Amino acid sequence: MLVLCICSAIYAQNETVNGTLYVTGNSIAGYSNHDGNATILKNVILNPNPEGSMVVNPYMANDLAHVRLRGATVSASGLNTSTQDRLFDQTANFVHLASGIVNAGYAIEITDLTTAGVGISYAGKYGLAFGHPTWRSKYVKLESQRNGVWQTDLELFNNSNDVVVTNVTSASGTTLTGIRITLDDAYHTSGVRINSIFAFDYNSNMASNYYMSAAGGTVYGNMNVNGNYSTNGGSLQLTNTNDSDSKVSIYSDYSGSEGGIAITDRTGALSFQHNANGSSTFLGGQTTIDGKAIVKGDVESEKVKVTATPGSFPDYVFKPDYELRSLSELSVFIKENGHLPNIPKAVEVEANGQDLGLIQQKLLEKIEELTLYVIEADVKNKELSEENNRQGLELKKLRLALNKMMSRLEQLEKKSTNNKN
Repeated sequence: MLVLCICSAIYAQNETVNGTLYVTGNSIAGYSNHDGNATILKNVILNPNPEGSMVVNPYMANDLAHVRLRGATVSASGLNTSTQDRLFDQTANFVHLASGIVNAGYAIEITDLTTAGVGISYAGKYGLAFGHPTWRSKYVKLESQRNGVWQTDLELFNNSNDVVVTNVTSASGTTLTGIRITLDDAYHTSGVRINSIFAFDYNSNMASNYYMSAAGGTVYGNMNVNGNYSTNGGSLQLTNTNDSDSKVSIYSDYSGSEGGIAITDRTGALSFQHNANGSSTFLGGQTTIDGKAIVKGDVESEKVKVTATPGSFPDYVFKPDYELRSLSELSVFIKENGHLPNIPKAVEVEANGQDLGLIQQKLLEKIEELTLYVIEADVKNKELSEENNRQGLELKKLRLALNKMMSRLEQLEKKSTNNKN
């Protein structure tokens, strides 16, 4: 089924083609890069027979996309690496070769294809697209390397097309390790323009091992990835097209080492970040504070659990060998230092923050010490109360004895008075 077909200025929309579709003119799968009426091919639905004819269109997909960056070796005399990479993209960029260079016999060689993950074997295709028939070379030779041996797959002495493609005819299914394209006899006096060098394996053409050969691009609708999404030093960014500053970024190589996740708000400010290099997580923006999780702002939680190392919880205060300061010693310490023992100074907390787990332990230590002071005071109060009761009884006895003495004295005085009379 072909949903949209452009065939030499004949347009058929929402049509089904059964059998063989023949495209006339210098076009590839219905698309001609020099047809003034046709600028884009889209909405193609394919179910190709891997043993039969395939759709060949370097502007849709290319198994050689980014092939040098993926590990292949590209040899093209006089071209730097960035220019070499343009040979395999799907943009309108072309590589111009002067006629003097081409007419001396110019070869472009791509080897180490298997290292780059390109597996082209039986029923695959490879070739090149010139920028325009006017910018072609009349001599084109396509060679493939198998098991270290080069063989000629196609040789044209009077080429008239802007696209030259050949089938890989290795019945044994031996995978290609290299491709060599030799050009000579430029048609235009100024030279040759190469728009794309491409290859398609029937197992991967627009199905698996798909490499986008142009940077960027937009996917409309839903996209499902059934497997792993891999990136080499890049990132996966989820961005609202109406608000480009607000995005979620997943990095395979964050801050020069390992991976990371970052979320920015509508102003572009960082609201969340996790950096695997050091395992640091930031909420509310990144700061210079060291730690595994840093939050700028308030934190609200129903429950916070802080683990303690063995022996750090202050039950040691209640052990017999614990040296509890006397209140007089504590008073002297407070006057000299301005804070309780084992409690950090205010300036230290303001400068470095506080360890919630540690400060809670120290506060509990002070509570337990205070409990001991209260128990000690209670014991002394009871002793004083008992002493007061004892002294009260003694005083009562003294009062009774004194009353008896006073009564006896009064009786003696009366008797003495009566004797005188």
